[in-house]
Amino acid sequence: MAIIWTPVSSFPPYWSSWPSSAPSSCSRRPAPLLINAAFAFATGKFGWLYLVAGLSVVGFLIWLAFSRYGNVRLGGAEDTPDFSYFSWVAMIFTCGMGIAIVNWAWVEPIYYYTSPAYRRGGQESMRPRSGRWPSVSSTGG
Repeated sequence: MAIIWTPVSSFPPYWSSWPSSAPSSCSRRPAPLLINAAFAFATGKFGWLYLVAGLSVVGFLIWLAFSRYGNVRLGGAEDTPDFSYFSWVAMIFTCGMGIAIVNWAWVEPIYYYTSPAYRRGGQESMRPRSGRWPSVSSTGG
């Protein structure tokens, strides 16, 4: 199967990512200021929208579960589930724990490096000495 390049699939990601990457490619100094200002604007002005959208999705799913569509059977009339209810719950839990472990595997050492948990003797963040504990805890040695 050949991959076909089309402008419809190529240009929108480029043009949507360009405004955020242009400041950092032109100069390194104003990029953090612009990015922080954009973040503050988005969270300050549209933070409520994020909460309302999440609540709306949860409300819609609850309505869907208790409406007539909540009893729709997926599969044929004779089909039985491949896994028990307990197995499904265990799989969902395992996926959630896996995502958390994969996320924190690279975030946690950086988190402790930038803000050390144990500040002995005036230890500052992002110094060679403050990198000791994250490296020990992440490598197990």
